[in-house]
Amino acid sequence: MNHSAQAHAPHAAASLPEFAATFSAFAASLTADQLPAEVLAATRLNLRDTLACATAGLSAPGVGEVLDLVRSWGGAPQAGIWCTGERVPAPHAAWVNGVMAHARDYDDTHDAAVLHAGVSVIPAALAAAELRGGCSGAELVAGIAVGLELACRLGLATRIGIIESGFIYSSLFGYFGATAAAARCFAIIASRRALLAASARCARASSSSESSSTSSGGSSSGGGGGGGGGGAEGAGAAGGAAGTAVAGGGRC
Repeated sequence: MNHSAQAHAPHAAASLPEFAATFSAFAASLTADQLPAEVLAATRLNLRDTLACATAGLSAPGVGEVLDLVRSWGGAPQAGIWCTGERVPAPHAAWVNGVMAHARDYDDTHDAAVLHAGVSVIPAALAAAELRGGCSGAELVAGIAVGLELACRLGLATRIGIIESGFIYSSLFGYFGATAAAARCFAIIASRRALLAASARCARASSSSESSSTSSGGSSSGGGGGGGGGGAEGAGAAGGAAGTAVAGGGRC
């Protein structure tokens, strides 16, 4: 690159809109009726698939211990734990439901993005909707679509493999996708600043959680999907992304 091009490069970069601002504006304005038919069908399928995987995951090793831990914490009955009828604080519900959905590693896989998006996005969206006091089916679908879009786009944009990076992308990008979905379902992103603040909090939480997960072996490849992180460690990380998103997003 010559000196002239080098001099102009920073100015060109500075003139481009930030991705976070662009995406938060998209997330705030998207409605279900704007989704193409194939996207709408895929979003609904992902919702059904995640719920089915969670149903199977209820009896998976490690899930009972997570349930017992959450029960011991107590707290306000804000959102439901799937398949049990129990109600706990919304972040705890999102965490447990995410653990259940990923526990058997049969959940959705985006091969190119190398991640499972639904297990972080959908528990966060549903818990946030309950925390809000309910939302329409159309709002829920829009929130889920927003979260899946963000998590998968971040995975597609990443050029470093999970082995080289040491991160599980399902949870690393799940923090951002779950935050977007929870914020959309909680109706708190009429302004861009709210989503940006929530994303910043989840990014800090992601760094801490991923360091812990990697040191315990959570970055190993899962047996059932390209996203990696099978078993208790991967399920805990995916569920943690969902729970942190509700805890962070709900306070914006």
